[in-house]
Amino acid sequence: MRREIGYWHREGRELFYYLEFEPQTAQFFLTCEHRPPGAEMSVRRVPLSEARGERYYEDALLIIKEELFRDYRI
Repeated sequence: MRREIGYWHREGRELFYYLEFEPQTAQFFLTCEHRPPGAEMSVRRVPLSEARGERYYEDALLIIKEELFRDYRI
């Protein structure tokens, strides 16, 4: 599962940030896809437990907290 949490663009260089969840391991990841002009895309994927200080880390935590404590009715 993946949710876009950020986007950065400057002079043709694009960075897409995602919060990802792997159900098989029950682990969250902060993923950054870097798309520079004229070059191949690269992906950096960091476990959320090790991503403190990374761009959009706080946003990822906020999304998890909001969803975790949402008032669901069963």
